Amino acid sequence: MKRYYSLLAIVLSAMGAFFFFRQFSIPVLSDRLAEVSLLVFLSVGLFIHARRSRDTLLLFFQSMVLLILWQLFAEPRISAWPSHWAIYVIYSGVALALARKPKIAIVPFAIGLGIMFIPAIESLFFWLPPVIQYIELYFSVFFLLLAGYYFYKLR
Repeated sequence: MKRYYSLLAIVLSAMGAFFFFRQFSIPVLSDRLAEVSLLVFLSVGLFIHARRSRDTLLLFFQSMVLLILWQLFAEPRISAWPSHWAIYVIYSGVALALARKPKIAIVPFAIGLGIMFIPAIESLFFWLPPVIQYIELYFSVFFLLLAGYYFYKLR
């Protein structure tokens, strides 16, 4: 039962921090990020709770949400930040590593890095740019089909 009190405390402190920053117009929350900032506070709180309770599944999903939120924050603000779709594959590897699955995490991390560095050496692979354009066009459909497969597999 103590575990749920800590979760309640974390969620309430995240909501309190959000409304505190909003009430006093602290520049951490700009108008553009106001709708996402509560999600950031809650996901940081749930990430801390997942680390304390050692729940690996919750830890994976919370770290994935945090990394995607980081991507949404860093992409427009940091000019050298990669906006390639393979960064999400790397994020899944990092999330698996944070969820204490380092042996499994190497595979998506290596695949994502490989996909990101292929355009740097595409002169060696002249046949690859059309394939990459096709993948970039339909990778979201692939994610949706994969999610549907896993939902079907659950039944």
